[in-house]
Amino acid sequence: MTRRDAFEIETMAVGEPVETELKFQVGPRGLGKLAAHPAFAAAAEDKRLRSVYFDTPQGALWAAGFSLRVREAGGAFVQTVKQAGAFAGFSRGEWECQTASGRPDLAALAQTPAAGRLGGDTAALRPVFTTTVRRATRLWREGAAVIELSLDVGQIRAGKTVWAIRELELELKAGTPDALFALARGLIEIAPLRLAFDSKAERGWRLA
Repeated sequence: MTRRDAFEIETMAVGEPVETELKFQVGPRGLGKLAAHPAFAAAAEDKRLRSVYFDTPQGALWAAGFSLRVREAGGAFVQTVKQAGAFAGFSRGEWECQTASGRPDLAALAQTPAAGRLGGDTAALRPVFTTTVRRATRLWREGAAVIELSLDVGQIRAGKTVWAIRELELELKAGTPDALFALARGLIEIAPLRLAFDSKAERGWRLA
């Protein structure tokens, strides 16, 4: 298997657009080393993101391949339902909407395939775990390619158990995947990065 073959390409259906991205876990000393790459020279847009993942006490959504979260950023709330595809971790369906609070919007949830897995018992939904991260976002332009770099540093919390997050996501906004691979190779050469084949939701469930 070549290095390129090993890269995770994740495509998610979000309405009409298709997203292509690579995800990496960043080693403890990797944050400082990443700063040496030109892609990190530009000023970043910083956000604090707090996401609460919901399910039934029996984990009905997760068992059926779904995750349900409500994310708060700057006082605004967004609900996201994701469904793993035939190749888990590579292809996902995604349904997203704004909500009025940190609780799930049950009417919006009813419009997704996840609702059928609850058997009508939406009242059973409860928080399972929470992720809180500082996200620093930058854009990298190389020729016709535009790539968004998002660096998440924070934690996953399930009860009293905590798991640190240091994750780098490269998302192709314009251009061909070759540019994405080229940037990833450049970053791997200067910093300890490890491919992330599992989502924050998967790590959160293992923790819970």
